[in-house]
Amino acid sequence: DLVVAAFFPQAMTPSGIRQMESLSKGCCALVTGCGKEAFPIRGRLWRRLMDDSLPWTGCHLSCAFNYLMASGRSPNVLHLSWLIDVNMPMDTIIRYYRNYFAIFGIDHQAVDEAIRIEMAEYIPDDRYHSSGKMEVALIWWQPQPHTIRVADSLHFLQTSCWHF
Repeated sequence: DLVVAAFFPQAMTPSGIRQMESLSKGCCALVTGCGKEAFPIRGRLWRRLMDDSLPWTGCHLSCAFNYLMASGRSPNVLHLSWLIDVNMPMDTIIRYYRNYFAIFGIDHQAVDEAIRIEMAEYIPDDRYHSSGKMEVALIWWQPQPHTIRVADSLHFLQTSCWHF
């Protein structure tokens, strides 16, 4: 059986990887971004609504891969990239970002105002238009038997790589 986690940072931690392996009878896989945003709008909205820069997530790939290597697994990595064009109705975009920022306690009015300000250049006809390049990585590996534990000498990985 294959266990997959996609774009879920907690799964890329040592405990998340162990939990995935405990559920797998065959193979585990992680799908993560490579640290680059395909479109600038999420970062612009984040900056306006959170008063901070969008957290950089590129370390998830290297930390997960390095943890797997250091703990005796033999992970495989495949980098994928493709050009993407988005042309979506604004009500879909507004609904998405309202729900996304609600996770962080941001109310709908603030999101609507940020969208009005930050997205004006992308909305010529009440549709969101943007082009970008998606870059993701697929990491997959065969889990170790559940009785094997990571050496205590790898404890530094648990505290040095993952900061959410």
